[in-house]
Amino acid sequence: MVIVMQEGATEEQIQHVIDRVVASGFDVHRSTGASHTVLGAVGVHRDFDHRDFELLQGVREVVRITQPFKLASRQFKPQGTVIDLGRGVKIGGPEVVVAAGPCSVESREQILAVAEAVSKAGAKIMRAGAFKPRSSPYAFQGMGEKGLQLMREVLHQPVAFGMLVNPTSQNAVPDSRDVRGAAAEVQQQLIVANASNDADIDAAFAEFERQHVGALLINPDPFLFSRRDKIVALAMRGKIATIFHLPDPVAAGGLMSYGSNIADTHRLVGIYTGRVLKGEKPADLPVQQIIKIELYINLKTAKALGLSVPNTLIGRADEVIE
Repeated sequence: MVIVMQEGATEEQIQHVIDRVVASGFDVHRSTGASHTVLGAVGVHRDFDHRDFELLQGVREVVRITQPFKLASRQFKPQGTVIDLGRGVKIGGPEVVVAAGPCSVESREQILAVAEAVSKAGAKIMRAGAFKPRSSPYAFQGMGEKGLQLMREVLHQPVAFGMLVNPTSQNAVPDSRDVRGAAAEVQQQLIVANASNDADIDAAFAEFERQHVGALLINPDPFLFSRRDKIVALAMRGKIATIFHLPDPVAAGGLMSYGSNIADTHRLVGIYTGRVLKGEKPADLPVQQIIKIELYINLKTAKALGLSVPNTLIGRADEVIE
C-alpha cells in the first residue's frame, strides 16, 4: 500500500499517519520528495481496508499495490532516483554514465594503469572486483601482469612492450596467453617473439627495434636464461629495458628481475625429500606455496637507458645495484 500525502502536509500529520500504519501491523518506508511525501506500507493484511487512511488529515490518496517489489514501484516513488557520487558524477540523471575496469584488483600498479586508460576512454566510474579465484594457488606462475606493471611504472610514457619466449618450453603458450590478456586489459601494445636458438634471438631483437619496443619481458626458460649475457647486450644496444625472473641477468646489466628465490625453492625440495626418506607418504605432505618474491633493480642500467626509477619502486626492491 502507498499513501501519498498532500502537498504542504505538516510533519505532525505525516507522523500521525505513520503511527496509524505501524499500529495496523505494517512496516513503513518514508520517501520525501520535492513536493510530496510518500509512505510505503509493507505487509500482508488481506482483510485490511486501505480506505480507512483516506480520511486521515493530510492524505491525498491511498493506492493498494498487489504486485511485488512495492518499494521499487513508481507508485511509491514517482520521481527518478539520482545518486550523487561526487566530483560531478551522478547516476540516474539524463547523462549516460559508463563504468569500466578489470575483473579484479591484483596490485596497485595494475589498478592505476587501468584507471588512466578508463579515464581516457571517457568512463566516469572505475570498477574492479576484490577477488579473482585461480585454478592453482600453489605455485608462482610467472611474472605476467606484475612484470608489465613494473615496467609501466618505470617508463612513464607509452611505449611498445616486447616478450621473448622459447616456443619449445611447456610454459610458452600459457605464459604468452596470460601476458597478452594482461596487456589487453591496460591497452598496452605487446610484441611477442619466439627464440629457441641464437639466430632466433638476433631476429627477435631486430623485430623489437623495428617495432620500437621500449621494454622487454624475458619469459622464464633455461635456454633464454643461459643466453642472458647476449640478451642484455642486445637490449642495451637497442635501448630496451629488460625484466627477468632471476637476479643474475640484472647483475650482468639487465634492468630488473622479479621472481621467486631459487635457493628457497631448493630448500623446500630438500625438506620434502627428507620427510619422504624418513617414511612419510608424499600424499600426506602439505602443499606449500612460494610466498617470497624478490625484486632486483640495476640503477646503473636505468641511467644508461635514460630512465628514472621511482623512489616508491626502489623502496620495494630487495636489492639495488648502484
